[in-house]
Amino acid sequence: MPGQLHRAAAQAADARAAAQASTDAAAKKKKEDSDAFWAKVQTDNTKLYDKQRSDGAAFNSSQAADHAAEQAGTSESIRTQMEAQGSTRFSGPYYYQYAPKSEYTCGYLKCTVVRVTTMAAAGCPGWLYVAPSIEHGSS
Repeated sequence: MPGQLHRAAAQAADARAAAQASTDAAAKKKKEDSDAFWAKVQTDNTKLYDKQRSDGAAFNSSQAADHAAEQAGTSESIRTQMEAQGSTRFSGPYYYQYAPKSEYTCGYLKCTVVRVTTMAAAGCPGWLYVAPSIEHGSS
C-alpha cells in the first residue's frame, strides 16, 4: 500500500506538472499574441499619425499661400482705394494726406495738417511717431 500511495502521489504530481506546463504554454502563447497585436496597433497608429501630420502640414502650407495671396490682393486693393482718395503710401499699411487748408486754421502762424491713416488689420496697436522737419524758405 505504501507503494501504491507513492505511485498515486507521483502520478498526481506528474498530472499537476503537465497541467501547469500546458497552462504556462497557453499563457506564453496568449502573451505573444497580445504583444504582436499591440505592436501592429503601434505601427498602424504611427503610420496614421505621420499621414495626418503630413496632411496637416500640406493644408497649413496651402492656407498660408492662400492667405498671402489674399493679403497681397487686399493690400493692392487698399492702396488703390487710398490713392483714389488722395492719400500717399508712406510705409507698409501707413498712408498720409495733406488736409485742405479749408479744414483747419493756424491763426497767424504758418502750418500744415497731415492726416496719417493706417490700414493694418489690427489698426495701430502701438504708437505712431511722426517727426516733422521744417524747411526754411519753403512756402
